[in-house]
Amino acid sequence: MASKNYPNGSKWLQDNGNELEIVEHLGDTKFKVKYSNSPVFTAGAKEIRTGKVKDKNVPVVCGVGYISYGEYIAKPKGSSSNTTEYEVWRGMIRRCYQSNCSQYERYGKKGVTVCKDWHNFQNFADWYTKQPMYGKGYHLDKDLLNSGAKEYSPDNCTFVSPAINSLFTGGFKTITYQRRSKWVVQLQMGEKCSNGNKRQSYLGEYTDKQEALEVYFKHKIAHVIKVANQEKANLDERVYSNLTDPVWVRDYINLLASEHEDNK
Repeated sequence: MASKNYPNGSKWLQDNGNELEIVEHLGDTKFKVKYSNSPVFTAGAKEIRTGKVKDKNVPVVCGVGYISYGEYIAKPKGSSSNTTEYEVWRGMIRRCYQSNCSQYERYGKKGVTVCKDWHNFQNFADWYTKQPMYGKGYHLDKDLLNSGAKEYSPDNCTFVSPAINSLFTGGFKTITYQRRSKWVVQLQMGEKCSNGNKRQSYLGEYTDKQEALEVYFKHKIAHVIKVANQEKANLDERVYSNLTDPVWVRDYINLLASEHEDNK
């Protein structure tokens, strides 16, 4: 039965600037409605009249990311916490497009973007929740498949364990440093001090910088390969192949070191 005040086919301008079309009166104050780029969904008469019906295809994160229509939600009803997939998606968007994000310097400012398909949260969440290690505390990574990748996309991203994700954080910032006219080599090898902090393994002092670098690379590459073998069962085979290739590991460390120098 059609509504006299809200006839089928009528258009109602909403606060988002888009017109909402009445598709069908469901009875009482409920209607089937749609935007020009949305599927049919349900809205109430008061929402329609006051312009408060949300268009989920309008960007809500950094003017880029939008929720869209589908099975994946940002926050379960009655919950105070967002879903994991939404938090990961929002964090990814922010570090690429929000200039005051703490990670923007390393991502958006360096030209890192998110593929257009993943601007749509539904598309990202569908990919994310179907990864083999979903729900096990693993991290989204875009570098270990294709080092130097400038785009978050299905082709560049995978899941890695915290142990793998931390292999290249920190240590590359100062490969070696000079003390008493010598190059001192220290390296995090996974050990911890009694207080729980990460221990820096001391690997000697060298008068020649290149010799010190070679000592660093020898031990660092061996450590990376060791951890990769420990994590092999849960690693993308392409990532495992990279992390057990000494040439790839060395090139990747050099890439990180050069990016760090650029940030100074």
